[in-house]
Amino acid sequence: MKRNLFIIIALSLVIFACGSKETSTTAQDYHSTLIAIQTDVDNAFVDLMDAIDNGDEADILSTQEYAETVLADALKEIEDIGKFDGTDEYKKEMIRLLSMYEDILENELAEIIDYTIYFDDLTDEEWEYYYSLNDSMMDKYEKAHEEFVQYQDAFSVKWEFALG
Repeated sequence: MKRNLFIIIALSLVIFACGSKETSTTAQDYHSTLIAIQTDVDNAFVDLMDAIDNGDEADILSTQEYAETVLADALKEIEDIGKFDGTDEYKKEMIRLLSMYEDILENELAEIIDYTIYFDDLTDEEWEYYYSLNDSMMDKYEKAHEEFVQYQDAFSVKWEFALG
């Protein structure tokens, strides 16, 4: 009987010692690392939108290239980040969010850039299409961010840290 009790206690200690080492502080640090990467991408896209608004072809094209580079680097950096608490769920959510940026860069923004650079006088129909591209882009952006914010909120509640 004593031997069985000793084995149970020893196994309990091993399981406890090998359990999760993650804390609210490490969760917040993990979160902050991923958000910093996403913020760099978002800032590159804001710069691109500003360049489009200004209408200078050279500035638009160089800012577009910069946004593409920042996005590619961010995706690689996130892929290289380890799991948190044995799961890569947060990484997958961030990659999903960044995939939205990739989608709008390759689709809506590519066409918006073409219209901005290569068309001097747009017809009413072309302006409508231009604005529909912008609306589509913003819908994708807002939907992806809303979904990510829900995940992020749940993560912060689970790990007991405040988003800020």
